[in-house]
Amino acid sequence: FFFLMIRRPPISTLSSSSAASDVYKRQALLKAYEMEHPIIITMYNNLAMAYFQLKDYERAKNYCDKALRLELRIHWKEKKNLGVLYNNLGVIHESMCEYEKAKAYYQKALSVQVGCNSVPLSLIHICRCRRRG
Repeated sequence: FFFLMIRRPPISTLSSSSAASDVYKRQALLKAYEMEHPIIITMYNNLAMAYFQLKDYERAKNYCDKALRLELRIHWKEKKNLGVLYNNLGVIHESMCEYEKAKAYYQKALSVQVGCNSVPLSLIHICRCRRRG
């Protein structure tokens, strides 16, 4: 359902121009289909990760925040992808050297990911932020 969940800045297989083209296409789709639909959450998250790969962390954070707000509105009961979104926000903040914010997002991810395979990853992120921050 989601594009990716990353630990550190990925080694991108895309060139900057193809990643930028991808971002542009996704933005155009979002404008055409602005609505409260689960696919929009995925698109916002994918845009956030594309901007992350381009090292445009502010835009990445903005799109991830939009995905999170929409996730909380649409899936307010089950919160299906909340852990992934919190984790991605943690990765973005960590890349911006905002270790306390990153740690807080990783802890939120951990609290909703109990019983998932992502729990060890969230613990690793928290430990890394403690060492840095």
